[in-house]
Formats: sequence, structure tokens, C-alpha cells
Amino acid sequence: MKLFALIRGNKGMVFKLDFDLRN
Repeated sequence: MKLFALIRGNKGMVFKLDFDLRN
């Protein structure tokens, strides 16, 4: 989960959305 967030963190907004959805 954290790996995905880090990889998606490149987009920033997507990272926050993914993090919220995964959390």
C-alpha cells in the first residue's frame, strides 16, 4: 500500500486520493 502511494505520489493529487481510499 505504501509502495503504491509512493509511486502514485508523483502525481500528488492521485497520491492523496489513493491514500484516502486505501486508508
